[in-house]
Parts: sequence; C-alpha cells; structure tokens
Amino acid sequence: MAAVKNRRIGVWFSLTLAILVLSAWMGSMLGARVAVYRYRSAQSRSLGTLSAPEHAHLESVLDELEAIGFLRLTFLASPNDEKLKKSLPEQLENIVAFRKKVNTAEAKPVIDMNLALADVVAAIAEEQSNNKDRAANYMRSAQSLYQSIGWRDYSEETLRDLAQRELDKWKLDPQSREHAK
Repeated sequence: MAAVKNRRIGVWFSLTLAILVLSAWMGSMLGARVAVYRYRSAQSRSLGTLSAPEHAHLESVLDELEAIGFLRLTFLASPNDEKLKKSLPEQLENIVAFRKKVNTAEAKPVIDMNLALADVVAAIAEEQSNNKDRAANYMRSAQSLYQSIGWRDYSEETLRDLAQRELDKWKLDPQSREHAK
C-alpha cells in the first residue's frame, strides 16, 4: 500500500513538474510577444498618427540635424588645437558642401546659422593670422547669412561675441589637456 501511495505521489509530482515546465515555456513565448507588441505600440504612440511618408520625412530631418550637429562640433573644437586649426578652410568647405545637400526645409535655416557661425570663426582665425582680406570676406558672408535667416543685429561686434562664447564652450583648460595626453 505504501508503494502505491509513493507511485501516486511520483506521478503527481511528475505531472506537476511537466505542467510547470510547459507553463514556463509558454509564458516566456507569450512574454516575448507581449514585449514586442508593447514596444511597437509605444513607438506608434510616440510618433502619433504619422503616415509612412511623414515618418520618412521626420527621419530625414533628424538625420540632417544630427549631421549638422556633428559638423558644428568638429568646427568649433578645431580652433582650440593648433593642428586642427589648419583644417578650418577644409571643414568650412565641408559645411558648404553639406548645405547644398540639405533637402528638408526644416534643416535649411539650421545649416545656414551654423555656416554663418563657421564663417565668423574662420574670420577670427584669419584675423589672428593677419589675413585681413580673407577675414573680411568671411565676415561679410556670415553677415549675409545671418541677415537672410532674419537676425536683426548682425554687426561684426555681435557676431564676434557670439562666436567667442561658442568657442569658449569648447576650450580645454591646460589641466585637462595634460590628462588627455
């Protein structure tokens, strides 16, 4: 009689273990599907009711803005390093080339503003190198761009102050330069 009870317990235990394993497997499969559904649902809610063309346009605007940010970063960090300072004209040409490739209306004023800032920085660098004519050309180009995007005060003094504030954000103090080496 005790052997029969042990067998029943063993059968029930095996059955319970099988149900546990089967439900864990089904739960993991269902959990993965629920997670994917919730992720896609959250994405569609965050994008609102954008159609496929609107979504593609948003993606292209964001891509262009990201590229502009990268160009800005590389240009503003360059004047603080003597080796990179020599590449300012080439970097300015890269910004001009990218400006021609910008397709979205939303990114055009942003690239114009960054190109104007780059022109002011280039004018400051050329002035420091005693190239007054090139500096004046860069400054006129910057003033023209700032005027075209609607700035009211695009005087040389204002633009120099603006550029200097931006450049100061990217200056490394001597202590951090030693640690970088």
